[in-house]
Amino acid sequence: MIQTTAVLTPAHFIIGHQLTAIPERNLLDSKVNFRNRIQHLQYLRQQFWAKWSFDYLHNLQQRTKWQFSRNSDLTIGAVVLLKEDILPVHWRLGRILAIHPGKDGVVRVVSVRTKTGVSKRALSKVCLLPPEEVQISDK
Repeated sequence: MIQTTAVLTPAHFIIGHQLTAIPERNLLDSKVNFRNRIQHLQYLRQQFWAKWSFDYLHNLQQRTKWQFSRNSDLTIGAVVLLKEDILPVHWRLGRILAIHPGKDGVVRVVSVRTKTGVSKRALSKVCLLPPEEVQISDK
């Protein structure tokens, strides 16, 4: 089991790996007004984050009371976001360490490890992230 908590960022979709530094362009031959270009890039970045945080993070908060049971998806080692009273973009990332079923066998509490430590959270305060798809190549 992998113990890292790497975060998926927009750079993974754009360039295929984590962005470690802002790439530099050759500016000597360019005749672009850079103030407008930077403002446009900042606008696009803000649009992306607003749309992503609204669409994706809200989809993680599914109301499953009448649809189906989420207990089948809960596994030790699953990556989750911890719901807090702040913007969803700032929720902490964690990994499930233990699952605590109640007397009736229904899981309502899980232990989650984050960068800052281990805490117990109610299942309603946890957003299960989709599992990573592993691709096996025959090389």
